[in-house]
Amino acid sequence: MKAQTRSRCLLSAALFMMLPFVVHAQLLKGAGVKIGVNSSNTRITYTRADLQDLKIGTGRRTGINIAGYAEWLTTPVFSIVTQVEYAQRGFSEEAVITLPDNPEPVATAEANSRLDYVSLPVLVKLRLPHANAGPYLILGPRMDFLVNRVAGEFDFSPYVNQLGSLVKESATSGWVDFFADRYLGGTAGVGFASARLAGMLVQLEMRYNFDVADNAEIDLFEAKNRALDLWLGVQF
Repeated sequence: MKAQTRSRCLLSAALFMMLPFVVHAQLLKGAGVKIGVNSSNTRITYTRADLQDLKIGTGRRTGINIAGYAEWLTTPVFSIVTQVEYAQRGFSEEAVITLPDNPEPVATAEANSRLDYVSLPVLVKLRLPHANAGPYLILGPRMDFLVNRVAGEFDFSPYVNQLGSLVKESATSGWVDFFADRYLGGTAGVGFASARLAGMLVQLEMRYNFDVADNAEIDLFEAKNRALDLWLGVQF
């Protein structure tokens, strides 16, 4: 009798210890890595009424992304994707030099300012019923942490100043110093998953990332990042 009781206790303990692994296996659908490229820009506008007519022109810059992710749940039509990604984003600017007696630009230069983020998106992935391969949609919030900022450098070509001398000038963009260290954003996109090949699922995604609120640290202006990502992923 004691032996049976001991056996039942051991069996119960074994099942209790295995339960987290069973639940984990049921929740985790797969995990993998991704690499990507992005085209990003930042919309910067003055908030003061007397300065709102001044335009701050910014353009797009190209950066790279790397990520690790896990896909959760095994429902017929949706799953949850949690991802940790490193993204090189930012923006470009163009500046000109004019002379007091000549409003036309005598020298122009472009600078590329870089903002590197660690992003934590949590995305709902919608797919066709019971289809692991094929097209899908993704949508969800994202928390971004600014981990590196590099101010762009304007390197003007030589020009003749008002004294008739040939000069070459340089300048540094100052916008990157005023970005918040963290902020909330959102992500929406589409993707396509291949059938499994050698046990791996290949995914191609296009995502649009946007800021939900202003991420500038001062009240003089507001800034909102925008980025278009193209990802290639492998799920094991």
